[in-house]
Amino acid sequence: MFTVEEGVITEEYDKFINIGEPLPPGITQITGITDGMLENEGVDEKVIARDLKERLTPNTLMIAHNAQFDYNFIKLFRINV
Repeated sequence: MFTVEEGVITEEYDKFINIGEPLPPGITQITGITDGMLENEGVDEKVIARDLKERLTPNTLMIAHNAQFDYNFIKLFRINV
């Protein structure tokens, strides 16, 4: 996610959610994300939810690429945000 103010990128936000369990091989095959990446770089889902809540204010325009994929992935692991 990027924060853009007056046409200038002021922040980049890119995090993995550590789901606390091994990824199915198919997910790794599709995304290239490994269990090691989640263990070493992953963040608790509550941290991600808090961060997004802070950034998505009433005047925020959110544009997403392939959001349905991400949404389905979140539903698959029952991640509550």
